[in-house]
Amino acid sequence: MDHPKVSVIIPVYNSSNTLNELLLDLKSQTFQSAEFILINDGSSDDSGDRITNFIEQTTDSRFRYINQRNQGVSVTRNTGIEMARGDYLMFADADDRLDRQFIEGYYTQIVQNKTDIEIFPLVKIDNPKTQHPIDKVDYMILADKYLTPGDYFNELANGVIYGYVVSYISKRSLWNDVRFDPSVTYREDELVYCQIVATNKNIKIHVNDRAYYSYYIHGDNAVRRMSSLELDNTIEVSKKIIELAGGLKDEQVTAKGMNQLISNFCWAALVAGVVKNNLDLYRQAKRACLKYFPNTNFYSNHGKRRLQYWLLKLNFDRIVKIIINRKRR
Repeated sequence: MDHPKVSVIIPVYNSSNTLNELLLDLKSQTFQSAEFILINDGSSDDSGDRITNFIEQTTDSRFRYINQRNQGVSVTRNTGIEMARGDYLMFADADDRLDRQFIEGYYTQIVQNKTDIEIFPLVKIDNPKTQHPIDKVDYMILADKYLTPGDYFNELANGVIYGYVVSYISKRSLWNDVRFDPSVTYREDELVYCQIVATNKNIKIHVNDRAYYSYYIHGDNAVRRMSSLELDNTIEVSKKIIELAGGLKDEQVTAKGMNQLISNFCWAALVAGVVKNNLDLYRQAKRACLKYFPNTNFYSNHGKRRLQYWLLKLNFDRIVKIIINRKRR
């Protein structure tokens, strides 16, 4: 296919256990004018062989395979962007599951609405084979709404929308001067979309309420697995996003409102420190909470966050930990 309408970019790294399901999900896609760019990022298992064997046995011309040395997910996605021939870009992960209308559903909306970006909800699952649902990223509150760049940044800070790369379809032209930053190892997808939105002041974004994608949650979530270094990294990413938001010169987008990106994550890291019994992480997150909470306007849980701040400020650590542990039961 010389010029498909949609390019789907799928990084693959040691995904042998889940590849068969993904490959079959891709083959079952109802949308025909697409290309599936599978990029093996130097896997040490037999992921590459599984992909090549599958492609050899199928007559589906939508599959493309690229093999590269291990360079990380951001470089791998960038490779896919460089190789893409479609008018629109989508992304998928090798351990997730796709509805048969995953591509068709995304594409239909972006063409019908004449938008630059369409955002979709996700179903979270705890097993790619059984697809058992455990949660959902639900956009009902924004369903069928069009967002300005200012709206996008505000709703991102408010925790109403998210930067999951697999829940977006976007015009390929938006990526002409934007790529994933390989130095960013956490929230790299959130950052790249903020860069796109901030540099396209007339961008048209629409939010949907139907999920076509099942997102695999590995054992424990990323926040609970967090290290002190990752907390530092995510604060730096938040600062970059806040700086991009400031460049909009939109009176509705305030620095204190955008600070929720840091403050809420610092609290999540503090919880992780308690759960993991990681004293260093707890202390680091506590310092960050005390630093950023006073300069934050919270969209929700405002009173609760203020109480948390004063408990931390007064060194009532024991009470804080008791509250956190009780909520986990």
